[in-house]
Amino acid sequence: MDKLSENLKLRNVPDNIDELDESEAKAALKDVNYNIKVLMAEIKKLQKAPN
Repeated sequence: MDKLSENLKLRNVPDNIDELDESEAKAALKDVNYNIKVLMAEIKKLQKAPN
């Protein structure tokens, strides 16, 4: 799990997305999309792993 957290792109953003300017919002959304891909790959690995 430690390695997984190293692969995620984590950033501090305000609770209200309206407080971000357009470029910050786009960068945050890119990071969210990237993190979803990383997490989906990890889920697939876990599903294939023997119990």
